[in-house]
Amino acid sequence: MGHQSGKIFNIFPTNLGVVVKVIGRIDSKGRLYIPKKIREKLSGDEVYLVEIGGRVVIVPKPRDPVKDLEEVGKDLPDKPIGVLREEILRQAMEEIE
Repeated sequence: MGHQSGKIFNIFPTNLGVVVKVIGRIDSKGRLYIPKKIREKLSGDEVYLVEIGGRVVIVPKPRDPVKDLEEVGKDLPDKPIGVLREEILRQAMEEIE
């Protein structure tokens, strides 16, 4: 674990490369403050907050979700959607552990 400018962070490898976990702050009104270095990497003004196994993951909302889905769909294996969901959830859980 490291320390920089009063912010605590962890660095760990995943199959997506190196991921940096930075501590954000939640104020008394429930607003989440995301450090500038992370905000600058987000693609727009909106994000999805996804709860996975008791953890919350921030995922940038795509500018053109239909185009993004078309691109993702091209690479999907020929499997039933239920099987794909299980594989995706299992992989996501492995990455956050």
